[in-house]
Amino acid sequence: MSNALPTREKIDQAFNLPSTLCPICDKESESSLHLLWNCDYASALWFGCCWGIRTDIRNFRNWEEWTNWFECNRNRPATLSFNDFMTGALCIFDVIWKVRNEVIHGGHLLQISKAMSIASMRLNDHLACKMDQPATTAASVLTPPSGWLNCCSDVNIDSNHSFGAAVFRDSMNRICSVVTDRFPVTDPALAEASMLLSAAKHATQSNYSSVNFFCDNVCAVSNILKAHGTHHNINLEGVSTHFQMLTAQFANWSVQKINRKENFMAHNDAKWAKINSAIGNIQVSSMDPKVFEDYKEWWPDPG
Repeated sequence: MSNALPTREKIDQAFNLPSTLCPICDKESESSLHLLWNCDYASALWFGCCWGIRTDIRNFRNWEEWTNWFECNRNRPATLSFNDFMTGALCIFDVIWKVRNEVIHGGHLLQISKAMSIASMRLNDHLACKMDQPATTAASVLTPPSGWLNCCSDVNIDSNHSFGAAVFRDSMNRICSVVTDRFPVTDPALAEASMLLSAAKHATQSNYSSVNFFCDNVCAVSNILKAHGTHHNINLEGVSTHFQMLTAQFANWSVQKINRKENFMAHNDAKWAKINSAIGNIQVSSMDPKVFEDYKEWWPDPG
């Protein structure tokens, strides 16, 4: 088939796997198929997160067999599309690969429960991007009218905490302030809602009177607005109530869902905050100018 995955040998070469025992289980020769599917650690991760898939369902000889098997609808959990399955698989693969490298270079094996939490969180974050997205999404107006401020916010989630950032700018598209915060949560919707709340706190402290708040998480937005529907999350009720109390002090305000592809400035600032462990009202001059891009992701200089 034309879209078949490369042979196991080519995948192993791409992963740069030496001909040694698996560093995680120390039982079998390390290959990509063993590491990501057959290893005891991988088996526990596949079963413990996402869809409870057992890796002993069939003995696959290579990745092509593996792909062909899961492309068949009856071999996946009900209602799970192949694309969503592959998204979850890539999340699991990424976690296992990082665990493997940490064992080799740091001698530390991440607890399987934490690995499950990270993989599930990443999958949920990916799938959240698809929720309620029309085929074409109108671009958001990122420059506000005179007398208003626009505030774009986003978060960067780690294994046991999150960093968030909110960027305020005026009708001249000038950045008025950047505020960052840290939250002891990893649930994407709760982290995003918490950053909206932090942004509202900063706006009231700064005496801003008319603010449009933008967030790219539909669940956080709908709960902040107390909209009734499928995205109601009981864990966000306290944040939503507090947000409503703060915004009562504004002359005008709104909360809107923004396309994630338009929200890179807030995304970049959250990433910058995480890397620099920066919390509070940040001086724009202290930040890398490349983070202030609406449509381009920032990658820090490795040097």
